[in-house]
Amino acid sequence: MDGLRERLNASAARVAGIYLVAAVAWIVLTDLGALQVVLDPIALTSLQTAKGLMFVTVSAGLLYVLIAREHRRLSNTNEELELALRHASVLHRLLRHNLRNSCDVVLNNVELLRANKTDETAAYDRIERQAEALSAIAEKSRHLRDLVLAEEPSVCKLDLGVVVSDQVATVRDEYQAVDINVDISSNSEALAHPRIGIGIEELLRNAIIHGNPAETSVAVSVFETDDTVTVQVEDEGPGLPPMERAVLEGSTEEPLEHSRGIGLWLVQFLVARSNGSVSTSDREPTGSTIRLQFQKAE
Repeated sequence: MDGLRERLNASAARVAGIYLVAAVAWIVLTDLGALQVVLDPIALTSLQTAKGLMFVTVSAGLLYVLIAREHRRLSNTNEELELALRHASVLHRLLRHNLRNSCDVVLNNVELLRANKTDETAAYDRIERQAEALSAIAEKSRHLRDLVLAEEPSVCKLDLGVVVSDQVATVRDEYQAVDINVDISSNSEALAHPRIGIGIEELLRNAIIHGNPAETSVAVSVFETDDTVTVQVEDEGPGLPPMERAVLEGSTEEPLEHSRGIGLWLVQFLVARSNGSVSTSDREPTGSTIRLQFQKAE
């Protein structure tokens, strides 16, 4: 809210400042010019009247242009604020839902341990999984919050081949048993969000975790057409359920109530901010193909 108030104050000051400079320059320059050209007092009076009418007309046009431009800026700011509020509401619901569910699981397992009604190792594993799930959701929520509130440019020129290679290297370090095949075209520069790498890493992790990390293979390719660059991720997992497909393709505005859902929502958010698109398809006999398409950089 403080940022919005500062933008409003800056907009008003900007309009007033430009108008003041233009008005002073007009009055001083035209008066000096009139005194140099016209010596007859009557003619000078008529010229001053005409000059005044022209000043009113020009200043009205200038004010219209300045106010219209600031109105567009404020409209964009208002859209950003509405987006931030909507995402904050969804994140609050997500965290509340998952925190409640995880706490219930943890408390139930603690009670079972105290009553000696469950295997200790199994109970500790369940508690650990809940803690890891909450940690994953918190990390993805932080990414999303930072993206919504960031004042960096929405798109910039990026070599998506380099971005993909960096993310593949990161994921390979963590999942060394997974076979990740990479195919990158020679020209892969595109216009994309500066943090699109977060979304690509999410897709890679999603492909590995929801397959069999000990046996699965993932194929990542970056290729170009006449005016687009596409990042494609293929896996051998069970496929995307309809709701998760809807989240990824942007046909629903709310993520699912678990870490995979919010991760896919994060991908969709980054691609949308890149003015790109997401498409999905099934593979045979199992698996999914996810394509992120971006405008090629000139």
